[in-house]
Amino acid sequence: PGEALVNDNVVKKIIGNRSARVEGVRGQRGNVIDNSTGAFSDDGGTRGLNLHTQGSQAEVGVKVMVLYGASIPEIIKAIQENVHRDLLAMAGLNASRIQVDITDVLTQKEYDEKYNKGRKE
Repeated sequence: PGEALVNDNVVKKIIGNRSARVEGVRGQRGNVIDNSTGAFSDDGGTRGLNLHTQGSQAEVGVKVMVLYGASIPEIIKAIQENVHRDLLAMAGLNASRIQVDITDVLTQKEYDEKYNKGRKE
């Protein structure tokens, strides 16, 4: 009958939103989490993401900042498992590779000073 395609930007949003919901993640390179929504700000959460798809296969790269004291191995594992599951369920894509790069570690104070400056509570 025809072919159904999921746009790469939609796939990136799935990846970004899923990554944002992992405890200890504070943002992607170029994006920070909006504390009010729990999602990445700016461009819909697609910065700091690389995606290559071929057919129903996907290779994913995610660059994230984490909260100081969080378990980096646990964060990486959670991102990989959650992204893999959601891509399969929501887009029909099998993530054959999910590369997670930790680009920064911030204390809560550093995060607040850098990203919540000037915001009203």
